[in-house]
Amino acid sequence: MKKITKFLISIILTIILLYLILTQVKVNDVTTTIKNANFKFLGLSVIFYIIMMVLRALRFEVLLKKRIAFNKLLPIVFVHSLLTNIIPFRVGDLSYVVMLKKIKKQSYSKGLSSLLIARVFEFCVMIFILILAIIYSKDLPNLGFQNIIPLMIVVLVLLVLMIFSMIFLHDFLVRIFDRFLVLFPMLKLKLNKFLVSFKAYRSRKVLIQTFVLSVLTYISGVIFTYYIVIALNYAIPLNILLITITFSILSSILPINSVAGFGTVEGVWALILGYFGYTIESAILLSFSLHIIQLLFSGALGLLGWLLLPTKHYNQNI
Repeated sequence: MKKITKFLISIILTIILLYLILTQVKVNDVTTTIKNANFKFLGLSVIFYIIMMVLRALRFEVLLKKRIAFNKLLPIVFVHSLLTNIIPFRVGDLSYVVMLKKIKKQSYSKGLSSLLIARVFEFCVMIFILILAIIYSKDLPNLGFQNIIPLMIVVLVLLVLMIFSMIFLHDFLVRIFDRFLVLFPMLKLKLNKFLVSFKAYRSRKVLIQTFVLSVLTYISGVIFTYYIVIALNYAIPLNILLITITFSILSSILPINSVAGFGTVEGVWALILGYFGYTIESAILLSFSLHIIQLLFSGALGLLGWLLLPTKHYNQNI
């Protein structure tokens, strides 16, 4: 019942947000903007999108200690990325865990822990670069973004402490949960199994490689978006683009989200770019056109990934 309620909320939210978007821009303007895009820069963006997917697959390969070959992980990453982009409430993220279990026979604990590690590293990298972009931006207003730097530093420290605790202090955490979950033996067993799976990451080499790949993944993602923006004939300073892209990605963790992020993404772009003096109409037109192109890329690679998955698993509700 909760899943149906969430789905209905996301559908209603999507309709409302799309209506608000279309009150600011015309469909013809969007189609014209996309039709007039520079295909040379779109081609470059495709290259960096593929690079980003390859880096994500390499990161999972590192986290899984190469138990699954890179060429087997890449289709899973393609499908996972598509489902994450289109299914609200981050439910699509769990497709990676399900595919690892059903196709590659990896435990749910292993899949979930590797996904969590990857996500925490991603957010740490994004927040750190966002802080640097704000600090070293000379054309930012005197107030506003600078005031949220302390909050972002606190969040960054908490994320680092969380991942450090789960990797290096998991025995201590297990003992704590054992005390509080005495009356729930099944829950305690599953939670203990999940925490124990973090032992595999107690390796300097694994952590360094994961961090480096997370940085490269973020950079390739920014370049991918940058080339689409250029292709759409917009000129936005790199520091402002970095801030906008990062906040747009971070908005995906909101508890309420629309289908495929429609409206949510455009709202973030309109707020951030509006803060820097861009008109709401131009910000929404850019972000809406950009969003459609990104979904087309994601959909194309997602379909390719689905076709490359083992045929016998197509009907297993991945």
